[in-house]
Amino acid sequence: MLNQPTVASSAAGSRARTQTADECKTALAAETLRAGDSIRVQVLGSSMLPSIWPGDVVSIDKVLVAEITRGDIVVCERDDRFFVHRLLRKCDSKDEIRWETRGDSMPQNDPPFSEGQLLGRVSAIFRSGRAIIPTRTRSMLARFLGWTICHVDPVRNLALRLHALRTSQRFNSPYARDRSMPAELLSAANEKGV
Repeated sequence: MLNQPTVASSAAGSRARTQTADECKTALAAETLRAGDSIRVQVLGSSMLPSIWPGDVVSIDKVLVAEITRGDIVVCERDDRFFVHRLLRKCDSKDEIRWETRGDSMPQNDPPFSEGQLLGRVSAIFRSGRAIIPTRTRSMLARFLGWTICHVDPVRNLALRLHALRTSQRFNSPYARDRSMPAELLSAANEKGV
Protein backbone atom coordinates (compact mmCIF):
# COMPACT_ATOMS: atom_id res chain seq x y z
CA MET A 1 0.00 0.00 0.00
CA LEU A 2 1.24 3.49 -0.71
CA ASN A 3 1.67 6.26 1.80
CA GLN A 4 -1.54 8.17 2.32
CA PRO A 5 -0.85 11.39 4.26
CA THR A 6 -3.36 12.05 7.01
CA VAL A 7 -5.11 15.23 8.04
CA ALA A 8 -4.89 16.19 11.73
CA SER A 9 -8.20 17.29 13.25
CA SER A 10 -10.58 16.61 16.13
CA ALA A 11 -11.45 12.99 16.92
CA ALA A 12 -15.12 13.29 15.98
CA GLY A 13 -14.66 14.39 12.40
CA SER A 14 -11.10 13.28 11.69
CA ARG A 15 -11.96 9.93 10.10
CA ALA A 16 -14.35 11.50 7.55
CA ARG A 17 -11.95 14.34 6.72
CA THR A 18 -8.98 11.94 6.48
CA GLN A 19 -10.80 9.61 4.11
CA THR A 20 -11.85 12.52 1.95
CA ALA A 21 -8.30 13.91 1.83
CA ASP A 22 -6.83 10.48 1.06
CA GLU A 23 -9.40 9.82 -1.65
CA CYS A 24 -8.67 13.21 -3.23
CA LYS A 25 -4.92 12.59 -3.20
CA THR A 26 -5.35 9.13 -4.71
CA ALA A 27 -7.70 10.48 -7.39
CA LEU A 28 -5.27 13.29 -8.25
CA ALA A 29 -2.34 10.85 -8.51
CA ALA A 30 -4.43 8.50 -10.68
CA GLU A 31 -5.44 11.34 -13.01
CA THR A 32 -1.81 12.46 -13.24
CA LEU A 33 -0.80 8.97 -14.36
CA ARG A 34 -3.73 8.65 -16.78
CA ALA A 35 -2.67 11.96 -18.33
CA GLY A 36 0.71 10.41 -19.13
CA ASP A 37 2.83 11.99 -16.40
CA SER A 38 5.02 10.19 -13.87
CA ILE A 39 4.71 10.37 -10.10
CA ARG A 40 6.80 9.35 -7.10
CA VAL A 41 5.16 8.00 -3.97
CA GLN A 42 6.35 6.47 -0.73
CA VAL A 43 5.37 2.86 -0.07
CA LEU A 44 4.35 1.90 3.46
CA GLY A 45 3.11 -1.65 2.99
CA SER A 46 5.22 -4.79 3.25
CA SER A 47 3.55 -6.99 0.63
CA MET A 48 6.42 -6.58 -1.85
CA LEU A 49 9.25 -7.59 0.49
CA PRO A 50 12.12 -8.05 -0.23
CA SER A 51 11.84 -6.13 -3.53
CA ILE A 52 10.22 -3.01 -2.03
CA TRP A 53 10.52 -2.09 1.65
CA PRO A 54 8.29 0.22 3.72
CA GLY A 55 9.60 3.75 3.26
CA ASP A 56 10.96 3.18 -0.25
CA VAL A 57 9.91 5.75 -2.83
CA VAL A 58 8.79 4.36 -6.17
CA SER A 59 8.66 6.18 -9.48
CA ILE A 60 5.55 5.20 -11.45
CA ASP A 61 5.31 5.79 -15.19
CA LYS A 62 2.29 5.48 -17.44
CA VAL A 63 2.99 2.84 -20.10
CA LEU A 64 1.06 1.34 -22.95
CA VAL A 65 -0.73 -1.92 -22.21
CA ALA A 66 1.32 -3.64 -24.93
CA GLU A 67 4.55 -2.67 -23.10
CA ILE A 68 3.63 -4.41 -19.84
CA THR A 69 5.03 -7.90 -19.43
CA ARG A 70 4.87 -10.67 -16.88
CA GLY A 71 7.18 -9.85 -13.98
CA ASP A 72 6.75 -6.07 -14.16
CA ILE A 73 5.85 -4.31 -10.93
CA VAL A 74 2.61 -2.53 -11.77
CA VAL A 75 0.29 -0.13 -9.98
CA CYS A 76 -3.46 -0.56 -9.99
CA GLU A 77 -6.22 1.39 -8.31
CA ARG A 78 -8.82 -0.52 -6.35
CA ASP A 79 -11.22 0.83 -3.70
CA ASP A 80 -9.63 4.31 -3.80
CA ARG A 81 -6.20 2.83 -2.98
CA PHE A 82 -3.09 2.05 -5.00
CA PHE A 83 -1.61 -1.45 -5.03
CA VAL A 84 1.98 -2.00 -6.12
CA HIS A 85 2.37 -5.69 -6.99
CA ARG A 86 4.08 -7.92 -9.52
CA LEU A 87 2.20 -8.86 -12.69
CA LEU A 88 1.70 -12.61 -13.00
CA ARG A 89 -0.35 -12.81 -16.17
CA LYS A 90 -2.69 -11.08 -18.57
CA CYS A 91 -5.92 -12.97 -19.20
CA ASP A 92 -7.49 -12.05 -22.53
CA SER A 93 -11.21 -12.67 -22.74
CA LYS A 94 -13.64 -11.75 -25.47
CA ASP A 95 -14.78 -8.64 -23.60
CA GLU A 96 -11.68 -7.29 -21.86
CA ILE A 97 -8.19 -7.92 -20.57
CA ARG A 98 -7.94 -8.91 -16.90
CA TRP A 99 -4.69 -8.70 -14.97
CA GLU A 100 -3.51 -10.94 -12.13
CA THR A 101 -0.94 -9.69 -9.64
CA ARG A 102 0.57 -10.74 -6.34
CA GLY A 103 2.87 -9.14 -3.80
CA ASP A 104 6.28 -10.84 -3.64
CA SER A 105 5.67 -11.85 -0.01
CA MET A 106 1.95 -12.60 -0.25
CA PRO A 107 0.50 -16.14 -0.10
CA GLN A 108 -2.25 -15.61 -2.69
CA ASN A 109 -2.88 -13.79 -5.94
CA ASP A 110 -4.86 -10.55 -5.84
CA PRO A 111 -8.35 -10.51 -7.33
CA PRO A 112 -8.03 -9.83 -11.09
CA PHE A 113 -8.45 -6.22 -12.14
CA SER A 114 -9.48 -4.60 -15.39
CA GLU A 115 -7.41 -2.58 -17.83
CA GLY A 116 -9.04 0.62 -16.57
CA GLN A 117 -7.64 0.01 -13.09
CA LEU A 118 -4.06 -0.33 -14.36
CA LEU A 119 -2.28 2.97 -13.78
CA GLY A 120 1.35 2.33 -14.61
CA ARG A 121 4.58 0.47 -14.00
CA VAL A 122 7.27 1.03 -11.38
CA SER A 123 10.33 2.29 -13.23
CA ALA A 124 12.61 2.89 -10.22
CA ILE A 125 12.79 2.25 -6.50
CA PHE A 126 14.62 4.84 -4.40
CA ARG A 127 16.23 3.55 -1.21
CA SER A 128 19.08 4.92 0.90
CA GLY A 129 19.93 7.60 -1.64
CA ARG A 130 20.22 5.25 -4.60
CA ALA A 131 17.94 4.27 -7.46
CA ILE A 132 17.18 0.61 -8.08
CA ILE A 133 15.75 -0.44 -11.43
CA PRO A 134 13.31 -3.31 -10.80
CA THR A 135 13.86 -6.52 -12.74
CA ARG A 136 11.19 -8.79 -14.15
CA THR A 137 12.81 -11.92 -12.77
CA ARG A 138 13.71 -12.50 -9.17
CA SER A 139 16.74 -14.45 -8.02
CA MET A 140 16.35 -17.71 -6.13
CA LEU A 141 17.44 -15.87 -2.98
CA ALA A 142 14.79 -13.16 -3.44
CA ARG A 143 12.10 -15.80 -4.03
CA PHE A 144 13.21 -17.72 -0.93
CA LEU A 145 13.21 -14.55 1.17
CA GLY A 146 9.76 -13.60 -0.14
CA TRP A 147 8.40 -17.05 0.72
CA THR A 148 10.03 -16.98 4.17
CA ILE A 149 8.74 -13.49 4.95
CA CYS A 150 5.27 -14.59 3.83
CA HIS A 151 5.06 -17.82 5.80
CA VAL A 152 7.26 -17.28 8.89
CA ASP A 153 5.87 -14.42 10.97
CA PRO A 154 8.89 -14.09 13.33
CA VAL A 155 11.16 -13.63 10.31
CA ARG A 156 8.82 -11.00 8.83
CA ASN A 157 8.61 -9.17 12.16
CA LEU A 158 12.39 -9.26 12.63
CA ALA A 159 13.02 -8.04 9.07
CA LEU A 160 10.59 -5.11 9.48
CA ARG A 161 11.99 -4.17 12.89
CA LEU A 162 15.60 -4.25 11.64
CA HIS A 163 14.63 -2.22 8.57
CA ALA A 164 12.86 0.40 10.71
CA LEU A 165 15.80 0.56 13.11
CA ARG A 166 18.37 0.82 10.30
CA THR A 167 16.30 3.53 8.57
CA SER A 168 15.87 5.56 11.76
CA GLN A 169 19.62 5.37 12.48
CA ARG A 170 20.44 6.48 8.94
CA PHE A 171 18.07 9.45 9.27
CA ASN A 172 19.57 10.38 12.65
CA SER A 173 23.14 10.39 11.36
CA PRO A 174 24.95 13.74 11.23
CA TYR A 175 25.02 13.42 7.42
CA ALA A 176 21.23 13.28 7.12
CA ARG A 177 20.10 16.12 9.42
CA ASP A 178 18.18 17.77 6.58
CA ARG A 179 15.88 14.75 6.20
CA SER A 180 12.84 14.10 8.35
CA MET A 181 12.63 11.15 10.75
CA PRO A 182 10.73 8.22 9.20
CA ALA A 183 8.30 7.90 12.10
CA GLU A 184 5.81 6.23 9.75
CA LEU A 185 8.14 3.25 9.44
CA LEU A 186 8.40 2.71 13.17
CA SER A 187 4.68 3.17 13.70
CA ALA A 188 3.89 0.82 10.77
CA ALA A 189 6.19 -1.80 12.29
CA ASN A 190 4.54 -1.36 15.70
CA GLU A 191 1.04 -1.65 14.18
CA LYS A 192 2.05 -4.98 12.62
CA GLY A 193 3.08 -6.20 16.08
CA VAL A 194 6.75 -6.16 15.23
